[in-house]
Amino acid sequence: MLIQHLLTERIFRNVFKNADFVERNIIAHEIEKVIAALTSQSFSRDVFLKDLDRFYMAIETTANTIEDYSQKQHFLNTIYESFFKGFPLR
Repeated sequence: MLIQHLLTERIFRNVFKNADFVERNIIAHEIEKVIAALTSQSFSRDVFLKDLDRFYMAIETTANTIEDYSQKQHFLNTIYESFFKGFPLR
């Protein structure tokens, strides 16, 4: 759950144009506290996710062409389904 949040927080924030997503979603807010505690000593979220920038940019660019909220949700569902099909749990 922590990794899922870490990887998708930026996507949710940008796709739905909701800069305060983490503050407004109680689950995301609590997960963010855990991530902050775990990373406070030597981990940089930006450095960790840097290699994924091209994927984030592609998702954000496409999402910016979608106006309808339900279409944005469908778009994100498609991304999730593709991600989990490509990375099966072991």
